[in-house]
Amino acid sequence: TLSNLSLQKIEFIQEKQTITLSTKGEIKAGKSSDIAEISLNTSVVLPSMPEPLHVLSKLKLNYDHELAFSFASSYYAPDILKMPIAAQLNGRIRFDDKEPLKVYIVSSPLQVDKESAELKGVIGFDSNQINIEQLTLTALGGFIEAEGAVGLDEEESSLLVNIMQVDPSSFIPDAQQLSINGNLAVQGNIKSPRIIGSVSGIGTYGNAPISASTDLEFNTAAFSFHNTLLQLDQAQATASGTFDFQNKTLDINTHPQGLNLGQLSAFKVPIPEQVDLTIQDAIADIRVEFIGGGEKPKVDLTTQGLFSGTIFSVPSDINGQIKLNLDGLSLNNTKTIVQGAEANASGEVNWKDKVLDLQFKTKKITPESLSWLPVTLPPELKTNLNADINLSGTFEAPKITINATGPLSYNELALNTKCNLSTNLKSLNLKSCQFFQPEDKANAIMIHKGNIQFSPLDIKLNHQFNLFPIKLLSKAIPQTHSIRNDLQLEGRLQGAATSHIAPHSKTQAIELKKLTTDLGFFGTAWNKPLFGGARSTIEMANNQLVLNIKSLGLDFGQESHLTVKADVDAKNVDAQIKGELTAKDLQALPIPNFESFTQWPGQLKIATELQGLIKKPNVSGAIEYLAQIQQLNASGTNKEVPLKIAMDFKSPELEELIVDATVYKNNQKQSQFELKTNAIAVGLSKAFSKTSKDEALKLHSEGQINLDNLNLLLSPVYHQFTGIARWNINWKQGPEGFFNVSDGSYRHLTLGTKLDSIQLKTRLHPAGITFEQGSATDGAGGKYTVKGFLNTPELLNSLASLSNDAKQPYTLLTNRKTSIELDLDHVKLIDRPDVESQSSGNIVFSHNDDKDTPYSLKGALQLQPLEIQLDRTQSDSVPEIQVTKYNPRFQSGAQTKSKQLPIGLNLNITTNQQAFLRGKGINAELEGNIKIRGTAQQPRISGYLQTLRGDADILGKRFTINTGEVRFDDMRALINIKATHTKADQTFTALVTGTAETLDVRLESDPPLPDDETLSQLLFGKSLDDISAVQALRIAAAVRSFSSGGGGLDPLATTRNLLGVDQVTLDSEDTDTGDENYKLGVGKYINDRVYVEIQRSTDPTEPWQGQVQIEITPNISLETSAESNAGFNGVDINWKRDY
Repeated sequence: TLSNLSLQKIEFIQEKQTITLSTKGEIKAGKSSDIAEISLNTSVVLPSMPEPLHVLSKLKLNYDHELAFSFASSYYAPDILKMPIAAQLNGRIRFDDKEPLKVYIVSSPLQVDKESAELKGVIGFDSNQINIEQLTLTALGGFIEAEGAVGLDEEESSLLVNIMQVDPSSFIPDAQQLSINGNLAVQGNIKSPRIIGSVSGIGTYGNAPISASTDLEFNTAAFSFHNTLLQLDQAQATASGTFDFQNKTLDINTHPQGLNLGQLSAFKVPIPEQVDLTIQDAIADIRVEFIGGGEKPKVDLTTQGLFSGTIFSVPSDINGQIKLNLDGLSLNNTKTIVQGAEANASGEVNWKDKVLDLQFKTKKITPESLSWLPVTLPPELKTNLNADINLSGTFEAPKITINATGPLSYNELALNTKCNLSTNLKSLNLKSCQFFQPEDKANAIMIHKGNIQFSPLDIKLNHQFNLFPIKLLSKAIPQTHSIRNDLQLEGRLQGAATSHIAPHSKTQAIELKKLTTDLGFFGTAWNKPLFGGARSTIEMANNQLVLNIKSLGLDFGQESHLTVKADVDAKNVDAQIKGELTAKDLQALPIPNFESFTQWPGQLKIATELQGLIKKPNVSGAIEYLAQIQQLNASGTNKEVPLKIAMDFKSPELEELIVDATVYKNNQKQSQFELKTNAIAVGLSKAFSKTSKDEALKLHSEGQINLDNLNLLLSPVYHQFTGIARWNINWKQGPEGFFNVSDGSYRHLTLGTKLDSIQLKTRLHPAGITFEQGSATDGAGGKYTVKGFLNTPELLNSLASLSNDAKQPYTLLTNRKTSIELDLDHVKLIDRPDVESQSSGNIVFSHNDDKDTPYSLKGALQLQPLEIQLDRTQSDSVPEIQVTKYNPRFQSGAQTKSKQLPIGLNLNITTNQQAFLRGKGINAELEGNIKIRGTAQQPRISGYLQTLRGDADILGKRFTINTGEVRFDDMRALINIKATHTKADQTFTALVTGTAETLDVRLESDPPLPDDETLSQLLFGKSLDDISAVQALRIAAAVRSFSSGGGGLDPLATTRNLLGVDQVTLDSEDTDTGDENYKLGVGKYINDRVYVEIQRSTDPTEPWQGQVQIEITPNISLETSAESNAGFNGVDINWKRDY
């Protein structure tokens, strides 16, 4: 036994690398079954290993030619291996002269960290090769098998290696359930081996499915792979590459698709989270240099293709080249699309030092291109800008600088801009944003500077205006706003302003914190000179408005001016408004219903003060209107009359508003009234106080007004009022008092309507208005009377329902419904040259339960007499000039109409006797019925007037009207009359059709004749060939008369008016001797039921003829006739019925 055997040191030196080996142990030899037994503990020191490798060896040699061996070792060096390794090799070697040497490896465990493996197999050796009969490594849930021969010297190897279901996921972070399979073949010999084969695997990596396959090849110079396919979730890549053992370099060419750069972090490429790019389709070249000496390998990646994603929040679609390494990426004039904007990108992102410097030269920047910024741009803004964008700084605080130029628009406002700004994605710094008109790119009309903080939002800007055209403001206002079409401004704005905008501290709604102005403007508005200026400060302090108007002045037109001064804080107010406005200057303003004040030369003076506590200021002031009005005097000529309306008002602490008003005309006091109310205090209490109880509305008004003053509000061309109106009204729970009119009159100068001796007495009380007395005359014997009750809460509730307000705010105090009755007794509603009538009847305005028309106007009117003069209606013989009125206020589409109270109509207008249609050769008596239905807003008129009797004077011949009617269709009156004239054996028919303004007369004959022959026979009873030259001229004149509508002098109408009768007829006929005989008839209504007519011929041999018609009932009449020489002829009884 050799014990304490020690080998101190053995050094192997190869290529300047020294391997040191030392061992100690013992050797036993004896005559037992074993020849020898050796136990050694060996240490091996390698240059690349910081810790020595210890190997425990046990060997036994017996007499059966077998050597049993056992080698055990463990090693853990954190700087080299991240996990401990323990291994043991057990087996025996059999050798003798008869058989080749064989090594039998029995169960040999291998422990790597927590994973276990086992090696088994049989290996034989001969002079030419190593025969691996069976070698199996069971590990990682699978196994690796090897079988075959490895050639020695020149002998060719034929070794096959199979890899089955090996799962190395425990050694790969973020990997789960991998399964690797493969087949390898070892060729060549042990001096120059070559290994080829393929390996594939599937599993999960980073919670995404992964699969890979590749073909491999090893030799002594390099390791290469090709036909490699890698799929990770939706990404995939094909690759090929080579590892050069001598140069220690790995070159890979790959074609990735859908690969996010962030996924490269699994391969130790430190892509920062601020770079979120996906390789859509690219070709990449990768080189890895393994330097050694503990240094990290050097990685370079160059890729060319399509990329999309964000680079420090800037959305980018890249088509070009990107270079990557372990330190960062770089771009070089790479084509990029940033939210639709074209750009060329250059620069670097260094994730080693966490800094970046990128430049983008962009084109066609739209608001959509800037949607990545943490600010919302208005949808009305349109841009098409070019810009240089620079991203620089650190990853934690990047800075973006933008220099932009190009056109932009807001609604219809179009400008060019040159803007220099920067942002760190937390705030935006406007260094200078200049704006130019498209036609002048040299002179900036507006400059903005300042800072915008994004979170929390805080905007502070300085504004400079340099001769800014005021008309551009109208283009910036949306078309939907009514003011958009009202502005007619020309001029310039000059000066400076500052603004501060931020969210409200509680509601977070955006509000103006502070605005200061120092502006002046000049130009025209609505074609009137305009000058003004404003120096003011508006500020929100502690949620309270602070307003300081140092000066606000406006000069408008030639003589109008307005000044405002104000100082308002959270507690106090001190403000003054003064001005003088002339009617001449105000005429151009588009103020609805303002024409009554601007039609006369006049002046409006205003002086108002607000002083005291902001919640209860003292309000006082005066408004005075001075004018020179034109009124018709008794002789019908215009006369200038001075008019003055003076109104003083005050409201101490807004508790009560007191108004005193006086109207002076021709320097004499005509009207005066006063008003006292707490309406302002009640309104402010409801608007600003949520805890105080509702204060009841109170009002008192009394006074009198000369109704002549109403002519100022209404057009005096159509309306004239006189009389006195007096009232005394109090309001507590409702109105109480009276409103009376005495000695009043009214004229409608175009309709001829007259109301004289107007007397009206009403009593107001909370339940409604009672019409105690109401009467008037028409100035000619007719009389109007009115009486009834108006339920005012009922009316107010109906008006409230028009605004879709389901709440009924007014309580009904009585069950009595509205019912106002108007009686007409032979009044002249219309008294014009073309229409004259008397009306009698009853009309009632009342409330009903119809939801659609809660009020109705019902009644019946009898028109008798009625006379329509066709010759005195408006003629269209004068050409009409077509005029198109232009007013920009009405260019925005249909005008909004205010909702009106729906009133249902159910009116019947009838006439049975003494209704005449006269003029243009027609003389007819009418009867009929006209119905008015629908609503007051959309009335529907229908009905007719038909002829009872009559004739038409056409070319001096009397035509008897056979049938005729005037039919009404809404607002149109259509005339259709058929009349005949018989002469000898020829019958002539005249057809009169059309409207009162455009009548058409057509002649026909039976038997039929040509038009000119018809006229000849009608006028002279002769053929056209037999008439004289003078008679031919008369036919020509008749043709012109028909073509011009048949107007001209009507001698029969003149005679009828002179005699004071209702009918005058003149007819002619040829006698047996060829002479012409004329017959003259005169008719007159004795009363409403008796009509008398007499007729006399120019032939002295023919007697007088007479006729009497008596209406017994509306359907039955009695008709008698008589001659002067024969006496009573007979009686006819006529019965009629309309259907």
